[in-house]
Amino acid sequence: MRRVHGECPSDIKILIYDTFISMESALCDAGAKARGRLKA
Repeated sequence: MRRVHGECPSDIKILIYDTFISMESALCDAGAKARGRLKA
């Protein structure tokens, strides 16, 4: 029981980390597209 209880917070951290990375990459893509429009 203790093991499962200790693993829960780490799973949440990994989930938040994954969503943060996907958000960051999406922001980078949006920034690259914006730069492309400014250049053109």
